[in-house]
Amino acid sequence: MIEQRRHRRVLLVFLFHCGLAIPTFGEAEQHPSMTGHPHDWSAAMLVHRWKKPLVLGDSRIRIVVGSPEEALTWLIHEPNQSTAKWQRAWEACRAVIEGRMRAEDAKPAVLFAAAR
Repeated sequence: MIEQRRHRRVLLVFLFHCGLAIPTFGEAEQHPSMTGHPHDWSAAMLVHRWKKPLVLGDSRIRIVVGSPEEALTWLIHEPNQSTAKWQRAWEACRAVIEGRMRAEDAKPAVLFAAAR
């Protein structure tokens, strides 16, 4: 039981730092690396959102990507990171985060990188 809680907490911290999960009040209090203040969720909020999220995957898996930040997290876990389409998607998402491109303009690059 204690081991399961520890694994859940480690997973939650990982997801939080990737921007994929916002902990509840009790979970944030239990783990100091999640936030400086239990009511401050600004670190977990994404700055850029696509109006309509991308739905990636095939008949076995479905992944919903709603922002360039989430796309970076997805791209990190994709194989074939040396391909030109992967690198274009990565650079487009980084450009959005750095303010050099609009969020909607990076969406086609991510969609193209997802195509097999």
